Amino acid sequence: MAMTMEQLKQLCDEMGLRYFLDPRRTAVTFGLRGDSSTYHLLALLDLDGTFLQLRSIEYVKCLGGHPSLLAVLKVLGELNLATRLVKYGWDGVDGEIVAFGDMWIMDGTVTPNQFRRMLVNWMGSVDSAYLRLTKTIETGKDPGPDTGQAGSGGGGGKAVTEV
Repeated sequence: MAMTMEQLKQLCDEMGLRYFLDPRRTAVTFGLRGDSSTYHLLALLDLDGTFLQLRSIEYVKCLGGHPSLLAVLKVLGELNLATRLVKYGWDGVDGEIVAFGDMWIMDGTVTPNQFRRMLVNWMGSVDSAYLRLTKTIETGKDPGPDTGQAGSGGGGGKAVTEV
C-alpha cells in the first residue's frame, strides 16, 4: 500500500501545518522555524507513493569558487557520518547545500507519530548544523559541532514550530 497525496495532506493537517501543494509534483511545501533560522522544505512522494523525502529549499549556499568550499565539504562529510536520518549534499552547479531525509514506505503506511518524528529529527539536525555551516562559509574554519545552538543534531527534543 503506497502513500497517496491525500494521506500526506492528512498528516500535515494533523500536525497543524500550513502548506502549499506543489502543482508540478506530488509534494507539499511548508516552513518551520528553528532556534537558528527559518527553513523551507518540501515533503515529496515519489516512485508511485512508495518513497517519502523531506528536502530543504534554499538552506545554505556555497558557490564552487568560494575560498571556504573545502572546509564546508569537510563539515558536510562529518554531518553525514554523524546523523542517521538527515543527509547533506552540495550542488556544484549553483552552490546549494541541501538537507534531506528519506523514508521508504513500500507496502506500509506512515503513521502520524512516524511523520512527526521524521520532521522533528530533520528539523533538529538541520537547525543544529545551520550555524556551523554558515560560520564555516564566513570564516573558512569549522567551529565544530558545538557552536552554541540548542540541540545536538539528533533532533530528539526539538520542537517543530511552523512558520
